[in-house]
Amino acid sequence: MLRITIEIVPFGNEEEQRILSIINIINDGTGSPRYGNYKVKRINFNKENQFPANDEFEIKKYNRYDGYLKLIQKVINKFVRLDCG
Repeated sequence: MLRITIEIVPFGNEEEQRILSIINIINDGTGSPRYGNYKVKRINFNKENQFPANDEFEIKKYNRYDGYLKLIQKVINKFVRLDCG
């Protein structure tokens, strides 16, 4: 599993940092050595609590040889499309 944690650090003050979102990219075990299938789940936070994780989707037949950064890029691009519609 890959986990991406997005934090805000207002004015560089570490004491004020807080998590905005956590994204989990989970290998579902159904792929092949070359191609992976992943479930993606996002949890958003506000200043007080955790939001329900309603952003979930799958990435099928991802070419593992492309590396993890390209996988993260695909995930972020999908969330941009979901959020900005």
